[in-house]
Amino acid sequence: VKQYLVDELGLQAGRAVRDLESDILRHADRLAVPAPPPTPTAEAPVHPQPPLPPLRGRDDELAVIEQAAREVLTGRSRLVWIGGEAGAGKSALARAAAQRLRRAGFDVSVGSCPETDGAPPGWAWTEVLRDLARDGGSAPQHDALAPLLHDGNPAGESGPFWMATALAAALQDAAARRPLAIVLDDLHRTDGL
Repeated sequence: VKQYLVDELGLQAGRAVRDLESDILRHADRLAVPAPPPTPTAEAPVHPQPPLPPLRGRDDELAVIEQAAREVLTGRSRLVWIGGEAGAGKSALARAAAQRLRRAGFDVSVGSCPETDGAPPGWAWTEVLRDLARDGGSAPQHDALAPLLHDGNPAGESGPFWMATALAAALQDAAARRPLAIVLDDLHRTDGL
């Protein structure tokens, strides 16, 4: 979008727009909208969700996702891939499925791959890890995850292999507490991490 504005319209983003973009990518606290305090339950944290618009024509896809969720409850791992053309409703389907899984008692963590250039590597996993920590877990302490948590350079081993191994361990820890669903949106824009 930025390049289009420059190339096609000759417009340059001003300081305020550049600062806002930076704040959005960093999830700056000043942009947070205060949420109502959650009502604690014995089983799971409450995730207040605004009602979604009706999702029409996706009953078959939602049934596949719900079947995968039932299999997860028996101790199996499942992967559901939602693919399709741009504008086909993949993100809406993922949001509806996430909301249903939350209602079913799953800990649902969402990460997305931003379209904006300059996003930190592995941003979707950064969002997932922060969700897991915010929802009653603790931030994973493994040094290999420091690049994803943007806490500086790790003191221990680093690199994609160690980071992936540490991420898998963090997800296993979270899944041991409650059934876990990870939703990664817009993977076509991933940075490969």
